[in-house]
Amino acid sequence: MKLNKWLLCAAVGATSILTPQGAAAESGTRTVSYKGEKTLGLRVGYVGHNESASAGLQFTYRFSRLFRLAPSLDYVVRHKDTDALALAVDAQFLIPFSADRMAFYPYVGPKFASWTIHPGKGHESNDVTMRRSRLGLDAGVGIEANITPAFRAGVSAGYTFMKQTGGFDAVLTLSYRF
Repeated sequence: MKLNKWLLCAAVGATSILTPQGAAAESGTRTVSYKGEKTLGLRVGYVGHNESASAGLQFTYRFSRLFRLAPSLDYVVRHKDTDALALAVDAQFLIPFSADRMAFYPYVGPKFASWTIHPGKGHESNDVTMRRSRLGLDAGVGIEANITPAFRAGVSAGYTFMKQTGGFDAVLTLSYRF
């Protein structure tokens, strides 16, 4: 019996995602303007360079239905004696589907990271730290879904091409649209 309820809930959820919402989507009489849409979101993720977690903020500004800029600021948690502060400005090229309730997007953009290296316990002075700041390129893909008209959830994965500190990144984002 539990399996039947789960299948029913999954079917209802898939139907609600895949069907157009409202008469405007069905009749096509009104057009939705995406220009100027803004979101502010929380990000959590994984950074491959030091195999650690990251947390941060993301702001997006949409210029059209298919293009938006997404600056983000992340703190990479210390692991393997390194932590970082990273700033990226990604251009996202949206490919909407499911009546514009979901979108797939490739992204690319510049990324600046300031890595702090903390010496291990064997070093004479534990107060000594070294910073390594780098400019690189961020590229990857993502997918997002509108949970409600005001909230959006997404996941993205990519690679940061950066001298000595590049690596795989994965991020989960929860955004508020205003």
